[in-house]
Amino acid sequence: MRRIRGVLLGAVGGVGLALVASPSAPAAPDAAPAPTIESLIDKLGADGYTDREAAARELATRGTAALAALQRAATHPDPETRARAAAIAERLRRAADAEKLIDPKLVHLDHTNVPLATVVADLRAKTGIPLVLDAKIANPLRPITVHTGDVSAWEAVEAVRAAGGLHEVFHEDLAAMTPASAEETRRKRVSYAGPIQSVAAGVVPIILAEGAGPPLPGARTAGVRVLALPAAFPGNRVVRGAGQVVMNLDVTPLPGIRWDEVLAVRVTRAEDETGRPVVTSHRGSHAAENEFEGNVWFGGGRVVFGGNVYYGDPQPANRPNPRVVPVSLKTDDRAIRFLRVFEGAVVGEITLPNQPLATIENLAKTSGVVANLPYDTRVSLVDYKALPDGRVTIKVRTDTPNPWLMQRAGMRRAVIFGGDEIQAPGTVHTFKFLDAAGRPIPQPLIQTSSMNNDGLRQTADQEYVFPKRPDTGAPTTLVALGSKPVTVEIPFRLRDVPLP
Repeated sequence: MRRIRGVLLGAVGGVGLALVASPSAPAAPDAAPAPTIESLIDKLGADGYTDREAAARELATRGTAALAALQRAATHPDPETRARAAAIAERLRRAADAEKLIDPKLVHLDHTNVPLATVVADLRAKTGIPLVLDAKIANPLRPITVHTGDVSAWEAVEAVRAAGGLHEVFHEDLAAMTPASAEETRRKRVSYAGPIQSVAAGVVPIILAEGAGPPLPGARTAGVRVLALPAAFPGNRVVRGAGQVVMNLDVTPLPGIRWDEVLAVRVTRAEDETGRPVVTSHRGSHAAENEFEGNVWFGGGRVVFGGNVYYGDPQPANRPNPRVVPVSLKTDDRAIRFLRVFEGAVVGEITLPNQPLATIENLAKTSGVVANLPYDTRVSLVDYKALPDGRVTIKVRTDTPNPWLMQRAGMRRAVIFGGDEIQAPGTVHTFKFLDAAGRPIPQPLIQTSSMNNDGLRQTADQEYVFPKRPDTGAPTTLVALGSKPVTVEIPFRLRDVPLP
């Protein structure tokens, strides 16, 4: 985050000179030195709750500089210090992973009297953001002027919106953004479909419509944008009698980021317009809530055969917008107009493709070894044979839960990223084999392949044949490659967030 330091320091310096020039003015006291990381860690186990909380908040602002010390403190003999240090270290690690894995994609805009549609197309080409103009815009060819330095892609979107006199349109569900015809809806409801594939938030269109509006409170410097949606957003509401207000965030990753879902919204500070603290909670939607929706309906029911076969709609008529994330505020029925301060982090899961998930070594002597992967997936070495002619055969088994059952349990779903489907996290895509010197062996022949599914688990067996090669040795190591889930945190610090 950028801070304007020059103006502040210059003003303080000017005041300091004036005080020195006046013989009657007392000397300015030296500013207290910032507490060290070690002293803050010591306060994590302080007797006073407020002292512990203050130390924890300060350590969270120190970033990766405090990470090593916090990781060491995770083994502290004091249980309070140990627990708090471990939790803060995990948050800082996730934030560091986000900075490393999520590229904000800097862009530079330099347009003078260029048609609006051309500017939008240029930004879309530079960033990949599915930026579109609303069909009702009066003149998409009207000239606009926008100049930026090197800014993040989301800051560039905001600059174009402001320069064009536009506002962004937000919808609760995808149907409102891409309405289907009645015939398409009817055809979907009688079609057969497997497990529903969710649409990635990064491919949902960003719609700019006619009419200028104030900038929404948001965090736009990272590759994942976090906005507080307008007070009039349909999903925002006051729950009368329950002492609650539901506000919604728009969490949108750049299209190149394989963002799976929002796991939580961790709010560290929320204050109303009077400065009073507000308790919050993220009301996340569970994956199991909307799988198999739109199944063949008879009087509002669903048709299920044998507990495993479902006839359904792969794209229900009303599918929630994956960018919209609700947060509940405990207001005790106070009439709160806005949040003066709203800070925290969006905890999300991204998928890294083609990552090593498991390794089995010394293949010639480890037949029967099982490697455990995420999401109750197992890879086992069934058999290893060295043949008299120098060839080697290896039989590998992959054992996973039935994907439909996993979807019902909300454990994982395949996600569509702009037409590019990536399998669910933890899914094995392929195997890589290495010889004793660590050299990769060219992809072997698959001699036999079989699959079995008993409704609860599915098993795939593959037998590989490795011909004798002069440039590599026999395979000694197996590496399972697949999609690896990584939890990251996207911090936000919002001010003056309007409420419904």
